[in-house]
Amino acid sequence: MNFHYKREMKHNYLVIEPESGQEQCYECRMMMNNVIEGLLKLRVKQVDGHPYFYYEITSKQPISRILETRGIEQEGLAQLILGISSTLDRMEAYLLKDSQILLEPDFLYVNPDTYEVSMCLVPGRDENFPDAMRKLLQGLLGKVNHQDKESVVLAYGLFQECQKENYGMEDLLNFLQKNYRQQDDGNAEGRCAEEAGEYGETNPDNMYTSASRTSAHMLREDGVAYGASAELGKQKQKSGGVLAWIKQFFGHRKEETLAEEEQEQWRMAFDQLPQEHPEAPAEIRHESPYGTYTAQAITAEPQPEPMTTLLSERDPEPPDRRLVSLDPSVEDIAIGYYPFLIGKQEHLVDYVLNRETVSRLHLRIDRQGDAYLMTDLNSTNGTMIQGIPLETNGSRVVHPGEEVRIAGFSFLFQ
Repeated sequence: MNFHYKREMKHNYLVIEPESGQEQCYECRMMMNNVIEGLLKLRVKQVDGHPYFYYEITSKQPISRILETRGIEQEGLAQLILGISSTLDRMEAYLLKDSQILLEPDFLYVNPDTYEVSMCLVPGRDENFPDAMRKLLQGLLGKVNHQDKESVVLAYGLFQECQKENYGMEDLLNFLQKNYRQQDDGNAEGRCAEEAGEYGETNPDNMYTSASRTSAHMLREDGVAYGASAELGKQKQKSGGVLAWIKQFFGHRKEETLAEEEQEQWRMAFDQLPQEHPEAPAEIRHESPYGTYTAQAITAEPQPEPMTTLLSERDPEPPDRRLVSLDPSVEDIAIGYYPFLIGKQEHLVDYVLNRETVSRLHLRIDRQGDAYLMTDLNSTNGTMIQGIPLETNGSRVVHPGEEVRIAGFSFLFQ
């Protein structure tokens, strides 16, 4: 698959060259004429007589870039799974196939704060979605925050679910539901009854549908339907965090318990995780309604626990380079280590340039031997070196004494 990035005015695009004739297919027409939440907006453009797929990615970041600077936490991982599942549900209404989704981390765009997902659907593509999902979860194992035991349990549990034959998204959702049910603090009792009062009665024999909840993902258990709309979910995120939204999404009940057989299966699966996956910590303890489960890794030597280094924990070296500001309202930027990220998103960048025109992740500076490389990170208002704009995700060597403009703010690289 041939692709590149393109900047046009203040818009950035992921550009993919389609297979012959795919620009006229059903999926292409459906995506161009509809805005489908969870999918990147598509338009077809003719360049030198050849059609290209243009996907709007302005201000969006691929998950691969987010995980370069921090590990994924429990809530972020859960939000990612729920977002993918909800998008697949919405795609069904447009008769779009999951085999056309790109799940590679470089093409899976997320919101850095909420992990709200934006996926790239390529008309004409035909890949096995369960295999792609399995590969994605396997890659996330090495990115999970291993200092957070709950995040480790969730990540390895989801990965084990996708090793089952003929697994589906429903299996991942069921595991996610059980995992969060065990963490329920008992304050969610009556949540489903409140939903029923707000949205009306549900039919126990059918999935609940209405115009206001077409983006909801519904689960049925014992003849009762549960769910929460995407809009309600966003409100819950603002008011109570992702965990509150996940509880609302699954409609927890305080008195609900699992069957004894399910308890035993869960315990056995948990105990097997470190044996099957040597990257797991040597010991994992997890509190659940059925007791405290402790999994020991059976190895000749104890496995070292992988560490996730936060940006704020890196010890900066004496800066060998700096960006000297030519704007009185902006201070100089000392560059003490590499890679060095500049943007306005706290906890994701090494220097917060908190200006409205600056993107959350705007610019990365790398050192390669004696050379210094600047890369524009899909910023909205761009980066320029000596008056020459960098392409979206494009890189260029910068030399001492050259002028660098970051979203209109001028610096000298010294």
